[in-house]
Amino acid sequence: MQMKLAGGKEYEYIVVDDYTRAVDTRSLRLKWEVRGAFKVFQAVAENKSQKRMREIITDSARELCMGYL
Repeated sequence: MQMKLAGGKEYEYIVVDDYTRAVDTRSLRLKWEVRGAFKVFQAVAENKSQKRMREIITDSARELCMGYL
């Protein structure tokens, strides 16, 4: 979602893990930073659960899907 945040950041990135209901939010300056933010979330979630993610569902987030999934 686009908004003006403190520190010059314009985007809020929100991920909800459907299995654990864990929520991860980050403020981003540019849309393309979402891929790196998701990789951090994925690594933390996989380390905690000791399992790999099998499925990722998005709302057509091209920033995440382009060349990654």
